[in-house]
Parts: sequence; structure tokens; C-alpha cells
Amino acid sequence: MTESTVKQPGQGVDLHRLIFDLTSRATEVPFDQFVGEVVAKLADFYGASIGRIYLGNSQSPVGAVDRNDAMAGFDAQQNKAVADADARLSFEVRKQNRPLKLSQLQQSSAALGALRTANVGEGYGLPITVHGKAKGALCLYSSSPLKFTKDDLKSLQALGNVLQGTVKQEDGSKRYLEDSRENDKKLKHYKKHLQRIEQILEELRALTMARSIILIERTAEFIAKRGEDLPYDESHLNVLLAGGYESAKRLAGLVGSSDERMVVHEGEEESVLVKEVADRALLAIIYQDHDVPALIAEWANSAADRLAEELSALGEVKLL
Repeated sequence: MTESTVKQPGQGVDLHRLIFDLTSRATEVPFDQFVGEVVAKLADFYGASIGRIYLGNSQSPVGAVDRNDAMAGFDAQQNKAVADADARLSFEVRKQNRPLKLSQLQQSSAALGALRTANVGEGYGLPITVHGKAKGALCLYSSSPLKFTKDDLKSLQALGNVLQGTVKQEDGSKRYLEDSRENDKKLKHYKKHLQRIEQILEELRALTMARSIILIERTAEFIAKRGEDLPYDESHLNVLLAGGYESAKRLAGLVGSSDERMVVHEGEEESVLVKEVADRALLAIIYQDHDVPALIAEWANSAADRLAEELSALGEVKLL
């Protein structure tokens, strides 16, 4: 499928905004519901009747929508024919890592006949990429020709990061306060809010695909962490994070940017974003290459607001 002109001015910008709005719900609802919302909104955006999303090597969609009940009258044979054709399209898109049309592939007469019955003129497959590699596919079917641009594919990269990150991941982090006495009201209070803090950090790690996420006091005291154990002394790192942020904050004040509450240190292999949380804590995100780094800052801002509420409820956070 060759690149074509956008349907209307600003389509790429509108799609990027839509995907950002969608990803903001990635950790608020169950994964199945989230993917269902994504494919429904994307189908609506492009004016497609049928939409399906595939992840990994799966031959079955993880999310699907039939906006106008176009397939409601299909019998079992027609459903199978269309499902096979759709799976083939998604497979080829992932294999070739490029957009394809259904008409470019050899399909059974049963599938084509069923789609004509559903008033579908063409099927389109778009790769959902992570770091340039196809990790999934978005398949759309429409009665009218659809048009896509490079901006569309770039916006789908942001979606790829989120979909990849929100798939169930191994919980490799430590659980703090495991040995606390459950019958102690104060300890239960600490554990409840610390677990909520850890949950927010884990959700943020899934969205950003970060190597590690750390929450510390501005005095460098440890609060919580999610992600990998780092290959250096973490207490020393906490001091460096806190000291580096304070230095950057003072420097910003000297040049008239006293309201700045975020610092990014970019390295050749890894970068570190440090975000102030409620004037008392620092959120550090250690991540490698990301297709849309601006989203990391937006997600950090959102997570910081939620963390501020938990820290306020927790009061003086001390690991016992």
C-alpha cells in the first residue's frame, strides 16, 4: 500500500492527539476493555466498519469492533472465512513490517463474498511498531477508500509502546512491609498507601517501558521502586538524583525559570527523567530509546499528580 494524501488537513495531528487521549486510560481499565476502546476509536476515526488489533504472533485479535453490525448476519462459514483472511492480512503486515491492502493478497472467494455482503470494499493492515519492529497490526475494513500517511504510522508507534507495555509483565520488584504485623492499624495504613504508590509506579513503567522507576524524598531517602535492580549502588544514585535535581532547580532560578519542575538527563544508551512530586519527593524514570519521548514527560506529569495524593494520605513515609 503506497502512501497517499491525508483525508483532511491536520489528520496526523488529530490521530496523535486521539492516541494520547486513549493511552491515558491504559492503566485505568482492564486490558481487554482498553484494547476494545482503542480499536473502536480508531475505526471511528478512519470511518471503518470493522476493526481488529493483533499483538505479538497471535493469529487471533486481542480487540475487535463491528461498528455497524456489518457481520451480524454472517453464518459460521462466512465468519471463519473472514477471520482467516483477516489473520492472513495481519500476519503479512507483521512479517513485512509495512502497510498492506487485503486486495494485495490472494484470498478465498468465500471471504471476499462475505465482505461484499457486509458492504466492505477493502481491508487495510497497518503495522504497530516498537522501536521500528512490527509488534502487532491494526486491520480496518471500509466501504470507502482509506488514506494513511507517515504521520499515521508514527502515531501508531506510540500506541505500540503502550500496548506492548500493558501486556501482563513479570513482577520483579520487591514487596516492602511483607513481614509487617497485619493486625497493627498503623502498619496497615502504611502498607495500603505504599502499595498504591507501587501500583502507580508499575503502571508508569508499563507505559514508558522504563528500565527502572524510583520514588525518593528530596532528601534522597528511598520511598518505592519498580523495575530492574540497577548495576550500581542505589543509595548513591538516590543522592545523585536528589543533588542533581536541586542543582538544576537553582540554575533554572538564576535564569528566570523557577517554575520548572522536571529535569531530563540524556545519555548515549539511557536517559533519566526526574520529576518533582508535591514539593517533597522526586520521581525518577530510567529508560532507553523511546519512539515518542514527549509522551514520557506527559505520563510522568500524570503519575506525579496521583503520587502526590497518596503521599499526602500517607503523611510521613518511613519504611519500617
